[in-house]
Amino acid sequence: MNQNNQEVIYVSLNDVPQTTNRKQFVRYFLRGKAYVTYSDEACTQTQCKSTANRSITDLHKMVMSRFPKTTFEAVVRIVKQFMEEDKSVILVWCTQINKPVIKFVNNKAASWISNHSKEHYYTKKGVDGYSLKDYEEMMNKL
Repeated sequence: MNQNNQEVIYVSLNDVPQTTNRKQFVRYFLRGKAYVTYSDEACTQTQCKSTANRSITDLHKMVMSRFPKTTFEAVVRIVKQFMEEDKSVILVWCTQINKPVIKFVNNKAASWISNHSKEHYYTKKGVDGYSLKDYEEMMNKL
């Protein structure tokens, strides 16, 4: 746990080297490659396998492992910047973990929320308390 008593998710420095800023760190997770994450700073207790897409709440916990004072809004802002810069980054509903996750889809030039997810899960609250609609409203205010 970090100084703010919030759960933190760690990533090995062997997988994701130390970065100079949060956006550079987040870029590692929004370019189509996933990494094993850990529940301990020594990176010995696997939190999630490398094949998983990550939620914005998990991404926030990961960023906090390297940049402890990062707010949730700051991570939402970074994700929005990537969605605007790179149309390949979208939000989808993950039925396995029951919350919205960020997905890299090559050559995708559509909406930043998948059509299927918007039609079937738009207002459904995830286990982390956020819906796709919540994220859309947050990003529209930024």
